[in-house]
Amino acid sequence: MTRSAAIAELVQELELEQRQLSQILHLLEEERGALADGQVERLPAIAAEKLSQLQSLELFTRRRSELLRDLGYTSDAAGMLACAEAAGPQRKRMQALWQKLAARAEEARTANELNGKLIRIQLAAVQGRLAQLNTANGTLSTYGADGLARPALQGRALGQI
Repeated sequence: MTRSAAIAELVQELELEQRQLSQILHLLEEERGALADGQVERLPAIAAEKLSQLQSLELFTRRRSELLRDLGYTSDAAGMLACAEAAGPQRKRMQALWQKLAARAEEARTANELNGKLIRIQLAAVQGRLAQLNTANGTLSTYGADGLARPALQGRALGQI
C-alpha cells in the first residue's frame, strides 16, 4: 500500500471512528434521560447496545493504531498529530477529524461520568428506602466482623407478656 493510500485509509477510519463515537454519545444521552426519568427498565437494553457500540469503537481504534504504525508513527495522540502534520494534501482534513474525534471522546468521558454519578445517586436512594423498609419491618440485619450476616433481633409479638 502506498503512503497516500494509507493516509486516505486513515482518514476514512477517523471518519468511521467519529461516527461510532457519535452513536455512543447518543446512547449516553439516552441513558442519562432514562436515569433522570427513573425509567430503569430501559437501562439493560441501553447498556447492551452501549457495549456493542464500544466494541465496534475498539475495532476502529485498533485499525487506526495499525495504520499509524504501518506509516511509521506511534499509535498515541502524538503519533496521530505527527502523521496529520505530514499528511500532505490530507493534512487539514486529518487534523480537523482528529480534533473533532478528541473533543467527542472528551464529551463521552464527561457524559459517562455524569451517568455514573446519577446511578450512584439512585442506588443510594434505593438502599436508603430498603433500609427504611427493613427497619420498619423489624428485619434489620447486620454484618459481623467476619462479614457474615447476623440475623435480626427477634422482638416480642404484640399482645404477649
